[in-house]
Amino acid sequence: MLAIDEDAVASPQSVVEAIVRKQIGDAVRVTILRKGEKFELQAVLGKMRR
Repeated sequence: MLAIDEDAVASPQSVVEAIVRKQIGDAVRVTILRKGEKFELQAVLGKMRR
């Protein structure tokens, strides 16, 4: 994972920090790197299951 919206993420902690600033139901753009190619995915944040 490279970024959530415009926020670069370099560690699991930075992923958490980017997500906690969002609200349930927010749509986010997730940028990933797979086999050397960048992809942008859309995701809608849901309530965390326990």
